[in-house]
Amino acid sequence: MVKPVSRTPQIDRLALIQGVLEAAGVIFTHGEEPGVRLQDAKGMTGNQAQKARKTLQWSLAGLSRLSGIPLPILRRFEKTGHMAASIRLTENQEWIGRIQSLLEAAGIKFVQ
Repeated sequence: MVKPVSRTPQIDRLALIQGVLEAAGVIFTHGEEPGVRLQDAKGMTGNQAQKARKTLQWSLAGLSRLSGIPLPILRRFEKTGHMAASIRLTENQEWIGRIQSLLEAAGIKFVQ
């Protein structure tokens, strides 16, 4: 007689793995863009970037030219707080740092 295999331990292991990955910064997405992505590095948020840019009366296209970051990526960052999912985390951090440096050089002060 063959015993049925319990799926509970497997589900528990998957939940444990998901928990560990989430603690490491992985976000599981659903809806329009199902999959996984990494949390953006700590630092300036998309909302902060947008408010700072508007305070300086800079256009999004102007910030794109200054930073060398494609306009659609900047638009997404300001709207969602995340760069494109296809961008490596190190490049993502570099781009956010580049935007923040430009805004700070223009006189914006960010507080955490």
